[in-house]
Amino acid sequence: MQIQQNNSLIYNTLTKKLSSFIPIKSTRRKLRNHIQYKLEHPKVTNYLSNNYINPFLEGKIPHFDFEKKHYFKNDKIIWQFWYQGKNQASPMIQQCFNSVQSQMKDDYTIIILDKDNIKDYLDFPPFVIEKLENNFFGEKTITFFSDLLRVCLLATYGGIWCDASIFLSSKIPSELCDKDFFTFERSKIKPSKEKLKKFIKSGYFSYGYFNWNDDFKVKMLSSFMIAKTNNTFIQTLKDILMNYWKNEQSSENHYYFILHIIFEL
Repeated sequence: MQIQQNNSLIYNTLTKKLSSFIPIKSTRRKLRNHIQYKLEHPKVTNYLSNNYINPFLEGKIPHFDFEKKHYFKNDKIIWQFWYQGKNQASPMIQQCFNSVQSQMKDDYTIIILDKDNIKDYLDFPPFVIEKLENNFFGEKTITFFSDLLRVCLLATYGGIWCDASIFLSSKIPSELCDKDFFTFERSKIKPSKEKLKKFIKSGYFSYGYFNWNDDFKVKMLSSFMIAKTNNTFIQTLKDILMNYWKNEQSSENHYYFILHIIFEL
């Protein structure tokens, strides 16, 4: 643990000192994120492979099955989540919720989950509840829990997961809704320098998320996912994440993009 803390301290000190010599804010941010992923991605990838991916492939870690607590006539369900409750969400998030209702309510059952009604659909084991309530993974514990929640819901009931921040300007195309599994992935074709420059200047670009280097492992978008209950991939994601929540006894091996790296492995 002390080694991990020292490495983190060295990283923070190094990037701050290097950044202080760079006058352009976007360049400083790019440098920080580049150093971070070069250090973090190999470490996290090796840890997940050795402790979860390979044992799963060898049949050495348990499966987790959830009993359905609610029965729907079909899997045309849209799942959303705001931990504190829909009424506590910001006006922007409320508009996003309204957009999903407006576009999809005629064809789909739309369920907005919160900390109080999750139990109406899934019974998480005590080790999940305890880590969630104790902020085991730090300030991002709720965000990380939402990764677990979405794969468990989709593996149990099927349907569509839409992050609370998604705004629908039209209906979700039926050709996507009918897929056994779907999520957006970054194109393997790197954009031209001209397009990349425009994207960076737009203000929506994140150096910690958009990267076309071969060793950059975060390539999927987990905010929108579609799955059928019998899909092998969503069942695998569920089992690996559940084992991760069960087995981790400290937050030192936690990384914000755990789900994304598991997806890539």
